[in-house]
Amino acid sequence: MFTLLLLAPLFLFSQASVTGSWKIEVPDGEGGMIPAKLIFDESGNYSLDVGMDGTANVRGKYELAGNRITLWDVDGEFACPSEVKGVYDFEVSDTALTATAVSDDCPGRKGSGKVNMTRM
Repeated sequence: MFTLLLLAPLFLFSQASVTGSWKIEVPDGEGGMIPAKLIFDESGNYSLDVGMDGTANVRGKYELAGNRITLWDVDGEFACPSEVKGVYDFEVSDTALTATAVSDDCPGRKGSGKVNMTRM
């Protein structure tokens, strides 16, 4: 469950459009889904709030290169070591973001296939 929850961060965007808040639903390990909020700020930081309770469960950094994003965690209860980076290709529009893992050894972010998010 933890692995899938962190997936959210994981996935992402175009330089001009990646910033802001994104909603994602992640599996809870029991067949249900949990809403999560992923926020990318303009200075290269991200946070993931699993359950959307106002508390960031993971905080990290990101870098963009075209339609590819590289992420690494900095702290939080579900954080992977900062040297474990995730690389994702993404497509973004005004309302949606789809991210596909290229490589990621963080079990909390890894997940399977594509991840879809909606802008909040």
